[in-house]
Amino acid sequence: MNLFYPTVTEEGLVYVIESNIGDIKHGLSTDSFKEDLRIAVINDISTDEFEIECRIYAKNIKDFISKNFKVRIELEN
Repeated sequence: MNLFYPTVTEEGLVYVIESNIGDIKHGLSTDSFKEDLRIAVINDISTDEFEIECRIYAKNIKDFISKNFKVRIELEN
C-alpha cells in the first residue's frame, strides 16, 4: 500500500500508473486519483505536447473506461 499514491512501473517507453479506487457507482462521480498526478519535465524535452491514455477498470463493469488527455507544456518567463 502506497498511502493513496499510485504504483508506477516503466515498460519500455511507457510508464504504467496503477491504483485501486474501489467500486464505481453507476451515474455517480468517482475520484480517480486521491492525489494529483504530477509530471516532471526535463529541460531538453523535444515536444511541447503529449497525450496520456487513462483506462479505468472495475469489477462491476464489463470493459474498461478509456479517456485520452493532452498535456501542453508552456515555459514560464
